[in-house]
Amino acid sequence: MKQILLLSFSALMSLPALAGQTIEVDTPEPSGIDIDHLGGRIFVADDGGEVWVFDEDYRPIDVFDIGGDLEGIFYVPNIDQLLVAAEGDEQLLLVDPDTGAVNNVFDIPRTYQGETILAEGGNGIETLTMVGQRIFVANQSFDPSDTEDGSILVELAMTLTGELAIVRAHPLPMMDVAGSFYSPKSGELFLLSDAEDRAYRLSLRAMDQLEADAPLPSQMLRPFWVPGDNQEGMAVVGGSLIIAQDSGDLYDAGSLRWLLSPAGQQQTVQEWGY
Repeated sequence: MKQILLLSFSALMSLPALAGQTIEVDTPEPSGIDIDHLGGRIFVADDGGEVWVFDEDYRPIDVFDIGGDLEGIFYVPNIDQLLVAAEGDEQLLLVDPDTGAVNNVFDIPRTYQGETILAEGGNGIETLTMVGQRIFVANQSFDPSDTEDGSILVELAMTLTGELAIVRAHPLPMMDVAGSFYSPKSGELFLLSDAEDRAYRLSLRAMDQLEADAPLPSQMLRPFWVPGDNQEGMAVVGGSLIIAQDSGDLYDAGSLRWLLSPAGQQQTVQEWGY
């Protein structure tokens, strides 16, 4: 009987019931996503300069025309405000989630320790995640070896004068970093590569052991395949990994725990041809 139960459990783990599905939304080019866990609001940034607000069933509540090339979005619960990353200008916008008013604009420094790390007119920021008071952004680049404008993970902090300062900057070994989120349970920052159709898990504790400007070793990153087309952002909503696709719509990849399992990875590769 025990052997039969084990076989049954193995069979259930391989079923495709959690394979995921497309969530149709009117957002033309979703590029970032986050959730207000207490209020049940889902926020989506759009490449065309809009911030969309949805309820937990992805029904639109509001849309705000902010302008610019919006790429990342993060809901800050303790102040009930949105941080929105604007690519090109390399800025973080503080936005009221109820009115869409831009309450403040913070410039991201382009240089660190005397070196340019975010070249003007180059590969701009695509991701935004906060961990407590720590602010993490990363930029898009298709040349990891570019010392001036390659993909880089930047940690920012707010100074007493209300400006952003760079705390650390780690060149990344992968291309086209387009989305991120943090898992408090595992203490990992998840980084999404649009070009590679993969996400990478990075332990912040391990990263903090590096020198503040050291390249991030590839062995620190735990990759896994993610479904979807033109993945530009991701967030965990109700235990499911939701992916913002700038080709249109959102994609519910199903349970994150299942997606990270061997069965989830096998099915993702089979269905999406990776």
